[in-house]
Amino acid sequence: MLCLSSAWEEIVGMHVLVTGATGKVGQVSAAAALPRLNRHMSALSQKPDGQQKRQSGAPIGARHYFEKPIELAWGVPKLGGRGRQKPCTRLRKAAASASAAVNTRIKRNYEREEVVKRIKIGLLAAALVGFLDGTALAQEKTLAIVVKGLDNPFFEQINLGCQKWNNENANSGYKCFYTGPASSADETGEVQIVDDLLTRPDVAAIAISPSNAPLMAKLLREKAPKIPVMTIDADLSQDDADLRKTYLGTDNYLMGVKFAEYLQELKPDGGSICLQLGNVAADNINARAAGTRDTLAGEKGIERLTGQNGWTEIEGCPVFTNDQVDLANQQMADTFTANPDLDAFVLEGGWAQFAPQAYAQVTGQVMDKLDAKELIIVAGDTLPPQIEALKAGRSHVQVGQRPFEMGYRAPSVMVDLIEGKAVKPVIYTGLDECTQENVDTCIAQ
Repeated sequence: MLCLSSAWEEIVGMHVLVTGATGKVGQVSAAAALPRLNRHMSALSQKPDGQQKRQSGAPIGARHYFEKPIELAWGVPKLGGRGRQKPCTRLRKAAASASAAVNTRIKRNYEREEVVKRIKIGLLAAALVGFLDGTALAQEKTLAIVVKGLDNPFFEQINLGCQKWNNENANSGYKCFYTGPASSADETGEVQIVDDLLTRPDVAAIAISPSNAPLMAKLLREKAPKIPVMTIDADLSQDDADLRKTYLGTDNYLMGVKFAEYLQELKPDGGSICLQLGNVAADNINARAAGTRDTLAGEKGIERLTGQNGWTEIEGCPVFTNDQVDLANQQMADTFTANPDLDAFVLEGGWAQFAPQAYAQVTGQVMDKLDAKELIIVAGDTLPPQIEALKAGRSHVQVGQRPFEMGYRAPSVMVDLIEGKAVKPVIYTGLDECTQENVDTCIAQ
């Protein structure tokens, strides 16, 4: 049996592995791994003292298999000698070493190629998904709802209604998009958001709760948008009503009337009163204040209560919160301190109550008067913290709007406007009237 047979099998195995597994990349790696084998085999063939008989049909070198030729002399000298390995042993070890090196290089190349392949597949898949998503987004039209500020929990109820509509109309081709400035005091920020939305080709309609109604009207008149624009929660003034297709929300004048009716019931002889409003130019809050004053006075167009039917607005009121809950609580505290004989305080919106702990501290200083109904507090909205305040005796009446319904109905109204369907110029969502006596059942389901 030839002493080179095992080495030859190693080399043939390398060739099969290289060409069969990884192709040309593997061949280059194999060639780079063989110098050691070449040196050993060349050394063995330098002094042929006696040659073995070459096996018929066996090639004389590795040039056929590798780029770097390795001359395989089949006649290997019997070098022997003490302390030295036999040539065949040295050759077999060299071949095995080279084979192992090649195997390692090939494995690394193969793994690297697999990683690259997977990355390419992943990128291709991501690109495909992105393309499909982009196509879907391009086809899906946006129904935008712009509120006064994202910091007001009242508007979060509108957002929840908007999201419910999305869940129920996933295949409608439209998506309700809720947005607004970070702060309710940022009037110009809200106007800028509307301005930006009007330039987007995907926006098919907009519902706006204008913080500063005249400023928003100015933008709409300048831009003359081609898409339907409606108002939600707060309307534009009557002079600018032509700039929107419809208003969806509370009958704010009626809400103010309800405040006054409960005050008349609790304080039939009238008394001193302070009204707390939001933004100076907020049409919805101003409408509530008008409803309160007109009803208490018994006549329309009252700008300030000056003794009509026993009701008088105290010096320094009304106060304007600019929709800021901290300012609202501070104003209440200051008013109670400066006017210990105050008979009624009206929150035309729920601002102070949106910060339950601060509101509890403020009302804590007058709890005896509240319990005795010497001081009456009526307030707008019926969010959970406000209902808890009512239950705790920190207010006497809460007249609530229905913001969730506004957010839920607005997208459908916008779709009707887009499709040219008839829509009423005003759509009211109703009120919930809560007192300490009916607090557990007053909220409409």
